[in-house]
Amino acid sequence: MGAENVKMNSKQVLLLGLAGSGKTLLLKKLMDMKATDVVDVAIDSTLGFNNIELDLFNAKLTLWDLGGDQISRSYWPTFYRNLKVDIVIFVICLSDEDNLNKSLKELLNCINEEELKGAKFFVIFNYIVDEKDRKNFLETKYKEEFEKKELLIQEIKENVIHDIDNRMKHEIFDISKLKQGENKTNELLEKMFEIKLNEKK
Repeated sequence: MGAENVKMNSKQVLLLGLAGSGKTLLLKKLMDMKATDVVDVAIDSTLGFNNIELDLFNAKLTLWDLGGDQISRSYWPTFYRNLKVDIVIFVICLSDEDNLNKSLKELLNCINEEELKGAKFFVIFNYIVDEKDRKNFLETKYKEEFEKKELLIQEIKENVIHDIDNRMKHEIFDISKLKQGENKTNELLEKMFEIKLNEKK
């Protein structure tokens, strides 16, 4: 599991977030786009961890999807203290009011960890909307979710130990709407993995 197994031009990615945040759905969506070494792999809600290698466009990614329940979260340090982590993707479900503060606390813990101070962080603020209510959501509630996201980002910036100006990016996005070739999906992938989709491998 150590850094000595990391190939050149590959990236080790931690996929973190509380249970039900949408991180495993994100992993499934990425697997649907372009993957290698994932034939016949079934991904369910994470109890423990999932480890998947993706050959996604011009990036070779090793993704570690770690469980978000209370017991699994206690093992997160075991992974990032034994891996040379390049990217941390942290998913926060904006619709889960009960767990927003808990998500923020876990994210701050990770950002402030010495072992992760060299890693890039990408925070996805996942919002979940029923298709029937989509028009109403985009006209009204999206503004509330955006404002909620901005407050959380401000709180992160006020409570970090290590500088994050060049380390953290964030986006508000409905993960269930990720679709290969769609412009918003491409923009998200480029920001998330720091890749250029129009470049050849």
